[in-house]
Amino acid sequence: MESANPLHAFVELPDMSSDQFDQFAKLIHELAGIHLKEHKLTLLSNRIRKRLRSLNMQSYDDYYRLLQNDDRGEMVHFLEVVTTNESYFWRTTQNFEALKIHALPEVLKLYRNEEIKIWSAGCSTGEEPYNLTIELIESMRKVGFFNFRIIATDISTRVVQFAKEGRYSGRKIEKIPPDIMKRYFAPLPNDPEVFEVREDLKKKIEFRVENLFQ
Repeated sequence: MESANPLHAFVELPDMSSDQFDQFAKLIHELAGIHLKEHKLTLLSNRIRKRLRSLNMQSYDDYYRLLQNDDRGEMVHFLEVVTTNESYFWRTTQNFEALKIHALPEVLKLYRNEEIKIWSAGCSTGEEPYNLTIELIESMRKVGFFNFRIIATDISTRVVQFAKEGRYSGRKIEKIPPDIMKRYFAPLPNDPEVFEVREDLKKKIEFRVENLFQ
């Protein structure tokens, strides 16, 4: 009798159903602010299948229930799988350079003795406000100390909670310069592939749930 192939179920697992897609699409929108339309069903199925294989799981529904149980470690991996190229550190380097070279010196001329507040609207999972905080702290090497606070907002409660935790992995952090990575991030003791933002950086950011259209 031919022995069962343990990978057979993964190879033969079909695309998710429309109802399953709707569940995952809603979750992705809540977590990352990304709206997936149904023509992305096969793409999403392919990406989640990879995660199922890693976890030795054979059901989209079982994986969805795992995420619903607020497994924060798995949520990191899930977002990495489904939001490839959507949000990551050092994504808009030209904008940060413009801020440091042109905008910041002019602002400091007027408000150096005041707390400078910067709004990161639609902050999603937090890469932009943390990246901005690091850039501002690094700029102090050139322009001297100044006090600042970042206000970071998003419509999704889950996204804001994820951002507050400040834990990232994979493609989200691969563009961070090694010296910056060493100074501002530390691997989790129980998962060395996930890196957490330094606590003093978190204190510079006030995360809020807000709807820009209300």
